[in-house]
Amino acid sequence: RLERFLILCAEDNMFVTNPTTPAQYFHLLRRQVLNRVDKPLVVMTPKSLLRLPAARSVNSEFTSGKFMEVIDDNSIKDKKSINRVVLTSGKVYYELLKYKEINEITDTAIVRLEQYYPYPGNQIREILKSYPSAKKVNWVQEEPQNMGAWNFLYPRLMNDLAKGQKINYVGKPESPSPSPGSAKIFNQMQEDLVKKAFK
Repeated sequence: RLERFLILCAEDNMFVTNPTTPAQYFHLLRRQVLNRVDKPLVVMTPKSLLRLPAARSVNSEFTSGKFMEVIDDNSIKDKKSINRVVLTSGKVYYELLKYKEINEITDTAIVRLEQYYPYPGNQIREILKSYPSAKKVNWVQEEPQNMGAWNFLYPRLMNDLAKGQKINYVGKPESPSPSPGSAKIFNQMQEDLVKKAFK
């Protein structure tokens, strides 16, 4: 329950993260040890990424680099051609990436937020500013609207939008339960969510 950790965040009292690759996870743990600051580290990465072939890192990513709090879309060659930025976190990124590749969508960038708190506002601001033609920014999450990171991020993202940009919520409606309890319904909701992210 990500939102329960986020409401406890204040005065840089903890780290709340959601790394999407093995190298990111490695560098996150390494940073935690090297920081020598006694703060809790919350890692929201699900077990399903351990088995996902797309969630892999090459050797060089372990031996060099560092933990990236935000990961820009490195597949974009011309940022001026981007009309929409999909901002997301966690394993839903891979579903969004697969849908984008299958449907050959070229006007959308997918940006990953790997650390919720401390919130990396400067990095978010710079990345959003680098897409001058993108007027729509979609925050995509798997959790219902009253759960997950939306309520925590919304006021912060509002301050980091570039001129003319608008933030939209893409996810499930509010719910008293984190899941519908039916695999069939869940899968259909996931498909609808991914399609809506690119609209």
